[in-house]
Amino acid sequence: MESNKKRKEPPAPIVTKEESWDEKLQRYEKKRKLEKEKQEQEKKRLQKDKALPNQKELDEELSIMFGNQPPPSKKQPLNRKLGTIDLGNEPFIDTIDKCKVAVAELSKQKMIAVDCEWAGSRDVPRTQELCLLQIANPFKKAYLFDVLAVGKDLFDKGGLKELLENKNIMKIFHDCRWDADILWNQMNVRVENVFDTQIGYACYRRQQESMTPLPVGLKNLLKRFALGGTHTSKEEARQGMEDREDYWKIRPMTEVMLNYAREDVLLLPLVYRQINAIFSTSSRTVAMEHSKLYLNMRRDKTIEELQAILEEEQKEKKNHPEGKYIPQYGIPDWDLAAKVSLDRINRRFPTKK
Repeated sequence: MESNKKRKEPPAPIVTKEESWDEKLQRYEKKRKLEKEKQEQEKKRLQKDKALPNQKELDEELSIMFGNQPPPSKKQPLNRKLGTIDLGNEPFIDTIDKCKVAVAELSKQKMIAVDCEWAGSRDVPRTQELCLLQIANPFKKAYLFDVLAVGKDLFDKGGLKELLENKNIMKIFHDCRWDADILWNQMNVRVENVFDTQIGYACYRRQQESMTPLPVGLKNLLKRFALGGTHTSKEEARQGMEDREDYWKIRPMTEVMLNYAREDVLLLPLVYRQINAIFSTSSRTVAMEHSKLYLNMRRDKTIEELQAILEEEQKEKKNHPEGKYIPQYGIPDWDLAAKVSLDRINRRFPTKK
């Protein structure tokens, strides 16, 4: 009996074209190239993640440390007369009105980073001309104040004097000695409440039971504590300063000058946060004590005394041409003073065992 179901025809045989050796080789090379590109992309991504800090995590930690406040808004209403002045993300302050707005923004912070640039004959820095003041907030925003263009009015009328002398705002410097000296003797600004990262580094080393180090350069400090952040314009700007005594008087400022000036302060809040996080109570207190000594080391001396200090340093360098000269850290009795401070504080705050 014939079935009502329709019989299915068997599928036609699939005829595949046999690849030649050249075609197989091309297909293999193409696949290998794609895999290699994918591996390279993944490698670059991992390197980037490793080199750069997680900005979201940093902002969260900074908010916890310096107050739960967002970065200042771009536009800050100053008063009815001035209205609203937009300083932008990389403000260059060359008028008193802009300075007032910038100071209003910076005054909201609990901590700022500060640095100065000056120009003139390579003599005692106090005799040179202050050209630029850089201040950064903890949220990676740097303000450049053109002191050369506006002069002392930036401090007296623009509010910078009040900001820098405010004892409730911590100022982070990297080697504050000459900056404090110039600000006091040229602008009548006596900076208060300073944490110096060179002193902080020395206390960190002392906490690790290492010898008191030499003054550490900013580049090395960033390499150790800035989570991959670097000073990209350092060498080029240094060369410019070597070639021209009036380098910081150049106007308009070059891109290298602007980058160098910003990078001198942008990462200092992060360095402070990193060092402060690993400090013991005693190290933190000693760092603040000796930062104050560092702050007053040059600004209360006469020109003759400063010249004698510089001559002595030059003399020591000539006596050690092979680079073996180890300059004093800046505080002649550093070891004794640090030991006394640590002993006193350790008695007050004994280490828990």
